[in-house]
Amino acid sequence: MTAPVFEAPGPGSWLLDDVHFSRPASRYLVSVFPLAMPVGFRAGTKHYGLLLDYIAIAFVGNFFYSQPRPVGAPPGAKGPPPKLIFQILTRLHPEMRRRVKRSAEVFEKKIWREDLAWWNDELKPQSLAHARALQAVDLEGLTADALLAHLNACREFVLFAVTNHHRLNPCNMVPLGDFLSHAQAWTGLATSDLLQLMQGASPHSGGATAELDALTTALRSDADALAVLRSDREAAEILDHLRADGGAVGDAARTYIDLIGYRIMSGYDVADLYTLEAPGSLITVIRTAVDAEVRASTDVDVSAKLAAARDAVPEPHRAEFDELYTEARATYHLRDEKIMCGDALATGLTRRALQAIGRLLAETGKLDDPTHIFDATHEEIVGLLESGDGPPAAEFAERTGQRAAAEVAGAPPLLGPPPSPPPPANWFPAKSRRMQEGMDTVLMHMFRHDDRPAEGKMLHGLSASPGSYEGTARVVTGPDDFQRVEPGDVLVAKTTAPAYNVLLPMLGAVVTARGGVLSHAAVVAREYGLPAVVGCGEAMTEIADGTRVRVDGDAGAVWIEA
Repeated sequence: MTAPVFEAPGPGSWLLDDVHFSRPASRYLVSVFPLAMPVGFRAGTKHYGLLLDYIAIAFVGNFFYSQPRPVGAPPGAKGPPPKLIFQILTRLHPEMRRRVKRSAEVFEKKIWREDLAWWNDELKPQSLAHARALQAVDLEGLTADALLAHLNACREFVLFAVTNHHRLNPCNMVPLGDFLSHAQAWTGLATSDLLQLMQGASPHSGGATAELDALTTALRSDADALAVLRSDREAAEILDHLRADGGAVGDAARTYIDLIGYRIMSGYDVADLYTLEAPGSLITVIRTAVDAEVRASTDVDVSAKLAAARDAVPEPHRAEFDELYTEARATYHLRDEKIMCGDALATGLTRRALQAIGRLLAETGKLDDPTHIFDATHEEIVGLLESGDGPPAAEFAERTGQRAAAEVAGAPPLLGPPPSPPPPANWFPAKSRRMQEGMDTVLMHMFRHDDRPAEGKMLHGLSASPGSYEGTARVVTGPDDFQRVEPGDVLVAKTTAPAYNVLLPMLGAVVTARGGVLSHAAVVAREYGLPAVVGCGEAMTEIADGTRVRVDGDAGAVWIEA
């Protein structure tokens, strides 16, 4: 196999994103994702008046690299101009002037409310309708032409979901960052403490809790169904039996499984598993929920914590604190909801379509193995189905082998020269300074991690969700590892995707090596009230699978006990 060549894809600094993509991407994702993400991101920043125009992206050796592109800056700019020049540009550059003016309007008019209504009234219903229509298609026996038409529809859903995901990024980031930056200045509280006030505001981060609760209630009232659930039958057979039930259990099982079944659960890529491909994990979750009440995140009462935080705010600012908190909490759920109702569904259903095409192409000798389809581009698949033209089967096999063998540790964290820091918020005009301070706060706490070396058996990390828990570490490095997670385990992962939350009802605690207190792992752990330490830089190298660990979510530390 040819080793990947890690060269900068253009001038300037390119940073490896090992938070969202902890493994090399499939060739199919590489052929689709760049068509949507920068477009949506750019539309969002323009709508909110951000002076960051968009994020340029590139896949090098199938690893995800990115480069911020400020408004008015040439590609690969070595850093911001001197302060005086920067401030002159914000007054003279037409687009920068427009965005500075717009950023003030955003706060005056609370533009995020319009976006939230757009999502609730139009985009989310459209997304769920797309998913239902695609999921209803029986792929068995479809002709090559029909499968290609279905794949094209799935691809359009992916483009729709990813574009709108990134278009709506500022809708939750701006009010949250505004609240955090002000509240920290007023109270001196840590970000992790202030984020506790958001607990219960993001039901989708807590998984399909209401649907799971309905299923467990039905199972507890049906001795025969409960006996099947507890039997030693194959997990897939148990799921089929529950869904086929003609009573309340069947209704609840179909509702729950249809909702989560095709969501990508272990990442963001078509090469990752959707939930129905891990039936053992799904059955374990249901069994755990039957045995122990699963608390819905919306049942959480944060009033005492909120009152304590508010008391720390100087009296003249308390009314403003209340307003900022209300706005941040109202949009907080959107971050994970747009993924769970969009990207995760679109990607999972596209994987399902690719699997069917992979089987067809393997039968006709175009692929050596159906799973090699994930390492074909969309254009190559069109060629193979329409005319039979495309790379030989051996090339797809080599691509899959390279992706499987590659490790993120082998990818340089930086391509090109070291990046320069962005201009500090106090350089910005007063009208846009507030916007910049809030966005700086959110971005820092989304990607920040702790690289301090271990002190004996203690590993350092960031406090993401309070509480202490001791249990068995289950190190998850890829989709296949999901099957090994048992009730009460401590999930240890490089990072997590939002759809990991299907596993959360069975976990005791969460530890990640990357991501900050606003990473997805931190958000979902808070919703479930699980002790969590994130950004624990040495977690994947120092914690062995099966060892006993103690997670202290208050101190941001993990102890290796045995």
